[in-house]
Amino acid sequence: IGLSSYIIKQDNLEDCILPTGIDNLDILAAGPIPPNPSELIETERMEQLFQKLVKLYDYIIIDTPPLALVSDTLSQVRITRPSSGVAWRVGINGGWAKR
Repeated sequence: IGLSSYIIKQDNLEDCILPTGIDNLDILAAGPIPPNPSELIETERMEQLFQKLVKLYDYIIIDTPPLALVSDTLSQVRITRPSSGVAWRVGINGGWAKR
């Protein structure tokens, strides 16, 4: 259960967001690996998800693979606005960049 199962409408968002046991900290795991992860990330449902999460949370931290390895990261960055309260942890050449 997680992001991928929410995007394909297999599970609802409330079931996919899991408490961590730490006050005010929840997690939305990646979920099962789909055969087409890049296509799922570029859907309107993914964009709508970010719009929902920004309303629910003060801060959203997204951990992604390094930019050079997969195109998914660029798709995710494209659908979030710089002023949305979303922080990216993106690997670049062995280091980390902040957005």
